Amino acid sequence: MKADDIWKISTGKGVTVAVIDTGVSRIPELEGQVVQGRDFSHGYEGDERTDYKKHGTGIAAMIAASGKHPSGDGSFGLAPGSKILPLRLSEGGGGLRHMQSISEAIRFAADSDAKIMNISFGGPGGSAELDEAVSYALSKGNLIFYSVGNDGAGANEVIYPSGSPGVVGVSAVNPSGGATDESQHGSHVDIAPGVDIRARNRILMECSGQP
Repeated sequence: MKADDIWKISTGKGVTVAVIDTGVSRIPELEGQVVQGRDFSHGYEGDERTDYKKHGTGIAAMIAASGKHPSGDGSFGLAPGSKILPLRLSEGGGGLRHMQSISEAIRFAADSDAKIMNISFGGPGGSAELDEAVSYALSKGNLIFYSVGNDGAGANEVIYPSGSPGVVGVSAVNPSGGATDESQHGSHVDIAPGVDIRARNRILMECSGQP
């Protein structure tokens, strides 16, 4: 992705990104990169700095990891000068609490200093509440990026909030520009690299206690 060239223009300094996900754990690469967030999960152990699925931490690292690590070989995010606002969601029962917590988190982020939201965590079945939350955030000048799902190249089920008007839906491509096996298709889909993402692979191993 030619990160060195990107950093000559900007490292993301002065930008706060809301990571609406499963929480953001404390790891060396994110030390000093995370601002005070909020827990919308309702009932999970810990708070927004407790990642109950080891997912949101990897997402946050791909965005803002600073490279700091006792090994001297830490991972960098694509915007290491940015800050992360961690907003933890609920997986919910039947998707209800899940969609409610996404809506609440989007509204909270819209009223915060964050101008970008990353949501790599959702499900089928949107709602008026969710669409209204997205519309509110867009009216305040926010950008919302959302993963469209990992259920296969032939799948066309819309995963929300990527189906809400105004959200940038992100799927994965390989280095040659072709869709990866798990990528979903549809008119709501944009693209992003999805192969050999070193930061995420490393952070996931660290969260799992692997060397």
